[in-house]
Parts: sequence; structure tokens; C-alpha cells
Amino acid sequence: MSHSLLPTLPARFVRLLRAFVILALAVPALASCYVPDDFLAEIRLARNGDYAMIFKGKLTWAPLWADIRSDKLTPEEVAEKIAQIQSDLQRDTHFKSVESLGRGQFAVEYERTGRFTGTRKVTFVRRSAEILSMELRTTGEIHIRTRNDPKLDMQNQLAANGLNNRGRLRVITNTAVVLHNAQGTAEGGLPGFPDYTIYDWTITSSTKPMPMLIARL
Repeated sequence: MSHSLLPTLPARFVRLLRAFVILALAVPALASCYVPDDFLAEIRLARNGDYAMIFKGKLTWAPLWADIRSDKLTPEEVAEKIAQIQSDLQRDTHFKSVESLGRGQFAVEYERTGRFTGTRKVTFVRRSAEILSMELRTTGEIHIRTRNDPKLDMQNQLAANGLNNRGRLRVITNTAVVLHNAQGTAEGGLPGFPDYTIYDWTITSSTKPMPMLIARL
């Protein structure tokens, strides 16, 4: 007769262990990320490589939001962490304004302009906390994407933390677009620039697939 090397566990303990594992797996992968809400994001891209990336809306630092909801921090600790996050965002000079709304949430205005030369990637907020990106690859194609982490676009996970992810993304370009999944398009959308096309998405926590556009310079 073979015997297990592990002792038999009480049924009640097994149930508690299972509940703990399920809870651990259900915790959103929000431990080190910003969640955007009530936002308008816009990318302008010209065929010569000039670009602009604009974001106006709310950013919530999810770990602090969760800690406040769980009453893990004193008011003094909350104030200190808010000041640290605000200072960290303001180190990036592309943020034109960063206003604390409390509870780890900030109203921000961001604008970045430049020109693609060689292989390069431009991200918002930053590479370690990516929400929106443009990447020029060696093929000469530019890939525009919102964050495509399946662990971060689940409606139930955000709702469980009392967070929303709602907004609009617009790409305006006169490049040769080879692939996109925009929900709406309009040609000649810029006064004085009849060769530009507008690509629009409305984003929610449950949006699938995530917005993407591939263009060739």
C-alpha cells in the first residue's frame, strides 16, 4: 500500500487554503500601475515621422487607491505617498499639469512632441507603467497600441477595486495605415489638412480587443 508523504489535512483547513488561493489569484495585477479614467488621448502622426502624444484625464495609482480602501494607511502616510507620486510624475516635463484629487488619483495634462528617427518607442506614462505606446520598428512600420495586458483589462478586476477605465482614443494621421481596429474613421478631419484621416475608439474596462493601429512611414 502506498502512503502519501504529506499528512492528511483537516477538511476545514483545506477549504480555507483553497479560498486563500482563489483570493490571491483574483487580486488584480494592479500592484504597480496607473489606471486611466475619464480621459481623452490623442496621437497625431505625419508621414515624415513628426508626432504628438496628448493625454488629458485622470490617472489613479492603483496600489495607493487599494491601500486607502483597505484602511492600511494613516492620513499622514496617505498625504506623504500622494506627494511622492505627484513629485514623481512632475519629474517628466511632458506633464503640463498634475493635480491631486485625493485617494491616489490625479488630474493630469500631458503633451509630448517629436520626430521618429531610427527605431524608437514612445510611451505614456512610462515604459514601466505603459498605458499608450508608439513604436517605430526596423520595417518602417509604427505600431500604436494601448496597454495589452490581459490581466489589466478585466472589468471585474477593476470593479472589485472600485476603479473605472473609460475614455476615448483618437489617432490622426496621413500615413499609410496597413491595419487597425478603430470603431470609427473620418477622412479630411483636420481643417486645412485634407489628406489626414481620423481613427476613433471608445474605451471601457471591458474593451476587447485593445485599440491598435499599424502605419507605414
